[in-house]
Parts: sequence; C-alpha cells; structure tokens
Amino acid sequence: MNNNELSIFNTDNINNLPMASRWQIQKQGSEAIKNVMLTKIHEDGRAYLANSVLEHAGTLSALEQHLSQLTPDPVSQARYKHIVDSYVLGASNKLARW
Repeated sequence: MNNNELSIFNTDNINNLPMASRWQIQKQGSEAIKNVMLTKIHEDGRAYLANSVLEHAGTLSALEQHLSQLTPDPVSQARYKHIVDSYVLGASNKLARW
C-alpha cells in the first residue's frame, strides 16, 4: 500500500491529516456503524414480529378447529373462521409494512 493512501487499518495515515479531516472520517465511520446497527435491530424486530404472528395464528387456528367441533353449526364456524382470517390478514399486512 502506498503511504499516501488512507486506510482504516493504518491509523498513522489518518493521524497525519488535518483535524477537520480526521473528524469527518470518524463521523463517517460512526454513521456507518450506526446504520449497520439500526439495520440489525430492524431485522431482529421483524423476525420477532413474524415469530409472534406465526405463534398467534397457530394458536387461533387450533382454537378455531376446537370450537368448530364443539359448535358444529355453520354460522358459528363461519364466525370463527372470519375472526382467525381477519387476524392473519391484519398481522401479515403489518409484517409486510414493517
């Protein structure tokens, strides 16, 4: 590597720059780290939300099936299905917007 090149791995090159340039390099590095951290937090939140939606949808679907067996009339079964489908649709839309 040429001595005139800047490298984040060689602080001697950075230390020879004027203070304003060093601050700018540090600021850009901090912004890049912040962006990486925010991206990770965003993806972790999305994964947590997806996991929660799947758990709730599974629980609600099992309850729908159970209640449909207890009350076999078509009107009740349609209501249970509508409630579960509404939850799943709303939750999946929220996840897609995340």
